[in-house]
Amino acid sequence: MKKAFRECIQPLCSNAVHVTCVAHGVNLIGATIYKSFPLVDKFVGEMKKAFRLSSRKRALFKAHLQKCGVEDPRAPPAPVKTRWNSWIEAVELHSEYFEHYPSLLEKVQESYGDAAGVDGLVSMMQEIYTELKYTTRCIAIFGKKVASLLKAAEGQEVAAHKVFNALFALWGYLKAASLEDYVVLMRQEGVPDDEAAHVGEIRSGMCRAAHKAQELLEKSDTWKFFKSMRALDPLQLKSMSHELCDYENIPGIGRDAGNLAAEWLLYINTCKGAYLQ
Repeated sequence: MKKAFRECIQPLCSNAVHVTCVAHGVNLIGATIYKSFPLVDKFVGEMKKAFRLSSRKRALFKAHLQKCGVEDPRAPPAPVKTRWNSWIEAVELHSEYFEHYPSLLEKVQESYGDAAGVDGLVSMMQEIYTELKYTTRCIAIFGKKVASLLKAAEGQEVAAHKVFNALFALWGYLKAASLEDYVVLMRQEGVPDDEAAHVGEIRSGMCRAAHKAQELLEKSDTWKFFKSMRALDPLQLKSMSHELCDYENIPGIGRDAGNLAAEWLLYINTCKGAYLQ
């Protein structure tokens, strides 16, 4: 991408600035989440393996959910980790249907016998049902924020002067999630203490995701650039430094600070006039 920018775009648009893909940075946070929950990742993989290649099993999946009262059920997900958001979206779907999975897997075994290919899933339902149920629910809730920002960054919904604020808000959300006492929350839902203790990794997983977001905010040149770009929004400039030298993360400003001083002063005065109106 850098080579394409340097050789094709920059000669035509000399003032253009190359920054690392914003969506890619947000996806790194999403990758931190799935790496923090290996049991959920294994469950998602087993579900994909069991239903992806069989149209009859997929039809049984939807038919069984309809019998359970689910209106217009979606097909079983087949996420690809390199396809941004697909893993989190798969967990959201599994969380929504999770309570129906024990009976679904039993039905698949009855219909296909030894060829069902769901023995591993049945074992997981028997051994770690509670842990999977509440962990997938928490990932679905907190991962939705990551997925929403990623979709916005892939499109044109996040303007340059708002990108840093969006990631900062996501970091704050994940940081708050990492401080939750999930054992207490599970107890409030009537989950026995010995089962509630199994969801402790949720907190550490959210902590890792928050740390990744903080690392991007503090160390990435891309996000330093977007932090400085907020100054080009008069509403945000009101609470920011008015010294041009503080915005050298924007390419060209450090080199041409002297030449831009008069224009910068005019911009500052114009913004101040807007504040007073």
